[in-house]
Amino acid sequence: MKKIFLFSIVILASILIACKNSAMQNVEFVEFTTYEKEVAVESPDGAPAGILLRLDIPNGEGMKVAIIDSIIRSIIAQSEVANELGTPKEGCLKDICDDYVDRFQKGIAGDELTANCEYHLEVLHGYQNAEYICFHVADGVFGNGGPMEREMVARLSDGQILEQENIICIPENVLMNLTKKYAQGEQKETLDNIESFMSGELVPDEKGCKFHYATSMHLFDAVYFPLDDIKQYLTEEGRKVFSISKGDAPTETKSEEAKEEAKAELGKGELGIFDLRGPVKKCTWNYLEGKGTYTFDENGFWQTIDGKSLKKYYDAGIDRDKAKRIIVGHFEFYETSYEYNAEGLKVRSISDGVTSEFTYDKDGYVAKEHVSVPPDMGDEEGEIEEYTLIYTILEKDKYGNWTKRKCDKGTETRTIEYYQ
Repeated sequence: MKKIFLFSIVILASILIACKNSAMQNVEFVEFTTYEKEVAVESPDGAPAGILLRLDIPNGEGMKVAIIDSIIRSIIAQSEVANELGTPKEGCLKDICDDYVDRFQKGIAGDELTANCEYHLEVLHGYQNAEYICFHVADGVFGNGGPMEREMVARLSDGQILEQENIICIPENVLMNLTKKYAQGEQKETLDNIESFMSGELVPDEKGCKFHYATSMHLFDAVYFPLDDIKQYLTEEGRKVFSISKGDAPTETKSEEAKEEAKAELGKGELGIFDLRGPVKKCTWNYLEGKGTYTFDENGFWQTIDGKSLKKYYDAGIDRDKAKRIIVGHFEFYETSYEYNAEGLKVRSISDGVTSEFTYDKDGYVAKEHVSVPPDMGDEEGEIEEYTLIYTILEKDKYGNWTKRKCDKGTETRTIEYYQ
């Protein structure tokens, strides 16, 4: 049977009920009609197979309905069912369901599709507010067990489905402690015997903030805990998803000295990869060769590169350490790896065989970069090319980040934007 999903710690925040926010009372919510198709058949060899498709189809017309329709189509196109049955056809959502059932029946009858398994896809409306909508998705082609369930949040302005990194960055140990704190009965015994989750998603509903988690391949459970417990881990966009204003954020009284110290904090999130510090929101870097633009959330975790999310950039997967920092980003034919020191600063990176090792000065800035370039593939007599770049900082901004530096190969500049 086709492997359905590679489990990892997934933290995805959904939508807080709009009626809890008085500012949302005048929002016009889109209503839905649920359309369902279920069929059971047998292959020529007598092996059973079934398909269940259940979609919430938006009612009415207008831009918001059109965007929601496109979101549902995008979810369908990413599904395991679509991977098996093919790209969704043109036409309305009901037509897509009917066409998939037809393809399924013909595929099983012609021994072109796997029998002895279930084809399952549900896309059901969860919550919506003025800016976001959430769908509960159950998806899979499986012979033992059940479909993978997850929540998918999308912006209503552009229909973009958000990755978990866009919404929340919460340490695994914090999540485990919260889950154990609010667990009940047998849940406590199960959690006492594990160190980490296989998967998990935060899904607020009418009762509070629900956390769905998996402790094994087929063992799912859930607990409730207050939204207040995760507020500090939400990104700026995550706070909008949860309909939380900036004024609702937890506050701390800090001295001016402490604030200045926070500005220069080293190794926060993944800023150490980029020789950055402080509340960096966006950095556009003019390298010796080329240019790159990077964005970060308020916890310093890397969000996008040149407008593309990390998940889409590293399209073959991402490995992270216990601090949630990227340690390997996989492409189809090679990978980029990162190593950090105790302060969270990048000390080595390897990309497509090219190794860079970094040395820092007493203030935590990159002072030296040693580069090793392997010979071209197939060049058995080739030698490793090695050289060292010595950097001199020419200009810094008020947060202490360099905006201009030079080495013997030329000058680099950066434009940096900050969270206020």
